[in-house]
Amino acid sequence: MKEKTFRALAERCFTEHRDRRLAVETSGNQVLSYTEGYQLVQLASAQLRQQGIGKGDIILTYTPLSLESVILCWACLYNGVVFVPVDHNWPLELLQFILKETAPKIVLTDASRVNGLAGMDYDGMLLLAGSQQEYLLAPLFLEWLSPVDPEGKEAEVMVQGLDASTSEEMVSPNDLAVILYTSGSTGLPKGVMLSQQALFNSGHLIATHFRWEPGDLFMNLGDLHSMSGLRNTCFAPLHAGASFVIASPEERNNILLSLELIQALGITYLGVAPTVIRQMNILCSESRKSKTSSLKAVMCTGGPLTKEQLRLFWENYGIPVLNYYGLTETAGICSGHTLDTFDPEDNSIGPASGAELIVFPSAESDDEEGTGELLVKSENLMSGYYKREEETSRVLKNGCFYTGDIVRQRTDGCFELLGRKRNIVKNIHSELIYLEEIENALESHPSVLEAATCPYARLEEDEKIVAFVVCKDCAGKDGQQIINDIRGYMAQKVGKNRMPWCYYLEEQLPRSTAGKIQRQLLNEKLNGYIKEHRTGYF
Repeated sequence: MKEKTFRALAERCFTEHRDRRLAVETSGNQVLSYTEGYQLVQLASAQLRQQGIGKGDIILTYTPLSLESVILCWACLYNGVVFVPVDHNWPLELLQFILKETAPKIVLTDASRVNGLAGMDYDGMLLLAGSQQEYLLAPLFLEWLSPVDPEGKEAEVMVQGLDASTSEEMVSPNDLAVILYTSGSTGLPKGVMLSQQALFNSGHLIATHFRWEPGDLFMNLGDLHSMSGLRNTCFAPLHAGASFVIASPEERNNILLSLELIQALGITYLGVAPTVIRQMNILCSESRKSKTSSLKAVMCTGGPLTKEQLRLFWENYGIPVLNYYGLTETAGICSGHTLDTFDPEDNSIGPASGAELIVFPSAESDDEEGTGELLVKSENLMSGYYKREEETSRVLKNGCFYTGDIVRQRTDGCFELLGRKRNIVKNIHSELIYLEEIENALESHPSVLEAATCPYARLEEDEKIVAFVVCKDCAGKDGQQIINDIRGYMAQKVGKNRMPWCYYLEEQLPRSTAGKIQRQLLNEKLNGYIKEHRTGYF
């Protein structure tokens, strides 16, 4: 396809696959065909134009994954309107910042969040996902979609096809399509700008890389504010004529409910973060294993996947976990394993896919050949950070995105993640220690459920590693004895010079909605412990 825009994709796929299943919405047990989906997109597209919302304007969603949010996303991209899905778990203070920065014409939210929005400094239009009629602060999206005239009849809207002349302006591949806000490690969130072409290419790459076919049914456990949640749900299925599941947050956040859906719907591909792999391993039983028989593979991204968890999942379920790598700034996938390259003993991020990957020597990497910072060069890179030119210039240079990830390229072409540039500690022996390496070693201990680390420097030249550990079935046991056992294990696993200096036993670790460790919160927790003179285990 020459024209790499959502409009071009929609006009091909919605016609080519018109009779196929497009989406399954679990809340209403509703199955939507490609034809029905296209009709809804055209209705929403017409409504946007009628209200004077056009190319370059912004629409924002602040609600969990829903049919309404998907249709609105498609209609926006069809018309050249910029779509901004925001994490519905973010506090109102962060939302207010994004509202002020983007000035959206419409915000799609839901009944549980509309009261907070109504009290904000926002004069645009509010729409509600769902069907709760008692909330009068904003109209329902579906009512807005199909307006009723004074005689009670639905307004007639053409649904047989919209040619380019019905839009005020043509949409081109380089036009801004989506802004995805990432929380970052410090400060205010920043918006990653992705073009129509970047989303088109990335969706096509997922469909071909993982060999999706018509009839495949995909479920992502994340929401549309994440790169994988947006692309794998809204774009990749269209390229393959496949379909996707719209499940409630409860069904996606509770792995036991997710397993029930996999069995009931015959889901063939599941998109998860590494934390879900760990949960499924813990909860594995013969009855639960039987619920996954329809799965061809589990697609895993968003953080380091340990070799122990990968191997254990294969032993437990016999299903390939296809580890892949990508960042929001690269429009997602730029390396990954396929069904052909899967090996339960190989937790690398696989070979390059759809991009040129360059290993750039850096001060944070060791002197080993093939080790350095990962640079990504492709036509799918972000256009930049929204209204942040200086930050953009620091990471986009000479057509490459500087990821900040330290990798090792193997002789077979696969890449191994070693850690983040900023997640490196240099000890008193001048050794570079990747925090992720220590966390992986901790989590391989049979008593450790999960672990995270952060640096602590009493002296500038002597950084220490502090570990936060969540144990399995350790209630009532002596904390010091638990840590003594872990310390002995770590001395054998990574060596005395590399093991954590201090340990804290925790009930849970701070994670983002994507399952990533929030290291800033770990540092704040450590600072609080130090001020409180809370004793750790040494």
